[in-house]
Amino acid sequence: MKKLVSILLSALLLLPMLAAGASAKELPFSDVDPKAWYYDAVSECFSKGTMKGVSASKFAPDKAMTRAMFAQALANHSSNFKAPDIDPLFSDVKKGAWYY
Repeated sequence: MKKLVSILLSALLLLPMLAAGASAKELPFSDVDPKAWYYDAVSECFSKGTMKGVSASKFAPDKAMTRAMFAQALANHSSNFKAPDIDPLFSDVKKGAWYY
């Protein structure tokens, strides 16, 4: 169920980019097959800085997206995003963590 939700949320992020006609570009990720249905969407997200992968060489397209990853992708997607200077709303979010 979590994987399905991750795929659906990712699709919502990617739909505007796909509708705009994303073009295939060379990716540094060894786990993203150029023939995969999502290759152009990953390429567009990477080139625009919305998503950077889980490492310099891995994107992990078959892994579930965590809440932290989703929040980071939304923040990366918004050019006007500024993290609020407030106590975290979630007890499992530690100040100073990359997803804070």
